[in-house]
Amino acid sequence: MKTKQVNLLTFSRNLVLVTYFLLVISLILVGRGLNYIAIHSNSGKMPVWYFITTDLEKEDDGHSVLTKNTKVKFLCDVVPIPTVSGNVAMTSIGDIVQCFGILVLFVSLLKDISRLRRL
Repeated sequence: MKTKQVNLLTFSRNLVLVTYFLLVISLILVGRGLNYIAIHSNSGKMPVWYFITTDLEKEDDGHSVLTKNTKVKFLCDVVPIPTVSGNVAMTSIGDIVQCFGILVLFVSLLKDISRLRRL
C-alpha cells in the first residue's frame, strides 16, 4: 500500500512540474507571437519609436522607424529601457513577456538543481 502512495505522489509531483514548465514555455511563445504580429503587420520589420531626433536615420534590415502609418503600435519597440552606458534601448511588450518567461524558467531550474544537491 505504501508503494502505491509513493508512486501516486511521485506521479502527481511530476505532473505538476510538467504542467508548470508547459505554462512557462507557453509564456515564452506568447512573447514570440506578439513580436511576430508586430513584425508581420509592418512589412517584415519591427518599428522602433525614436524619441531622439538624431536616431531617426537608424534603420537596418530588421527595424524601421515608427510612424503614424505603423500598425499595432503598442506591440512595437516603444518601451524605453536605460542601459548601463547611459543610452536608452527600446524594447517591446513581446520582448518583456518573453524575457519574463525565460527568467521564470531559469529560476525554477536553479531551484530544482539546488533541491537535488541537498538530497
